Amino acid sequence: MIRLCVLVLLGLVATRALAAEQASRLSVLIVDGMNNHDWPRATRTLKGILESSDLFTVDVSTSPTADAPKKAWDEWRPQFAKYDVVVSNFNGGHQPASLHWPREIEQALEDRVRSGGGLVIYHSANNSFPNWPAFNEMIGLGWRGPEFGPSLVVGPDEEVIEIPKGRGRSPGHGPEHDFLVTRRNTDHPIIKGLPLKWLHPHEQLTHGQHGPAKDMTILTYALSKDTGDNEVLEWVIPYGQGRVYVTMLGHLWKEKPDTAMRCIGFQTTLIRGCEWAATGRVTSPVPEDFPTATDITLRAEATTQKPEDRVSEIIRDDGTIFSLRSLSGIGSATIHRESWPSRVTLRLHLRGLEGLAISSDTMALRASVLSRGGAS
Repeated sequence: MIRLCVLVLLGLVATRALAAEQASRLSVLIVDGMNNHDWPRATRTLKGILESSDLFTVDVSTSPTADAPKKAWDEWRPQFAKYDVVVSNFNGGHQPASLHWPREIEQALEDRVRSGGGLVIYHSANNSFPNWPAFNEMIGLGWRGPEFGPSLVVGPDEEVIEIPKGRGRSPGHGPEHDFLVTRRNTDHPIIKGLPLKWLHPHEQLTHGQHGPAKDMTILTYALSKDTGDNEVLEWVIPYGQGRVYVTMLGHLWKEKPDTAMRCIGFQTTLIRGCEWAATGRVTSPVPEDFPTATDITLRAEATTQKPEDRVSEIIRDDGTIFSLRSLSGIGSATIHRESWPSRVTLRLHLRGLEGLAISSDTMALRASVLSRGGAS
């Protein structure tokens, strides 16, 4: 493991207001336990993304295995009613004859969302439970065949086109690749203020999802090189007094890169989607390092001294830019990489700088500079 360590000595600045530090956070329950993807690593990543926003506290409820004794399933009772929003990372009942949750658990989730709770469906979680009618209503579209219900694509003028039941493609996707995500022309709080297009990395672009497809607001879409259509990526649905946010992004295979989940675009919409599902509003800002139509921007694999410090990784054809933002005082960051690009640029976004040290396994650089006020 090669490590690049950046030590930044900053002028002392005012810390966050005490009231903001003590502000009540929204409660999240991630449900997992079965998935054809790397669900343990995905759950850890989802938890880290949400907690890093300072908006959420996150608990995890992991189901028994499919072959667990009946006693284990009788004792597993996630307390949905205690949480503002439930995030599903569960893909265990993806065939009508495969494992489904006990009816008591299904009913508890239905009741929580219908009474005003939030539900977030992450990536392959919409594959689950084809013979659970309320779940199909909540998610709108899932990994279902054409005979199950209609499908949706986005037309050239951003109109949503419904492909009738019995027609259209079967569910599928091509291999992972980079593609442009397009924000649909809507003022929905989750995507309000985002750029029109941004580049998303190393992702499966799913097509051919089918379901009831009722009351859906499509938020983002992408042109599929496999189908030639604008395939829907993120959407929201009301369910009773509650709110459901679905994202098809964030693919993660076992022992494969987590690039799609480190995309700052994915992380931003996930955070904002969870906040909206919980409250019906969005306060989480669009970060300054949000990706663009030409630049992929990842949350770098880095360890920072202060939780609020951020390191992003901008991938370009001519090299990689590491951008460090630290506005609260003396701090440090260690960037973890197995290998390095041939060209690396370091950008520092600081309120005041007194000294700088950069080191790796092969080099070290130290410098002292005059401290000045204001951002730089």
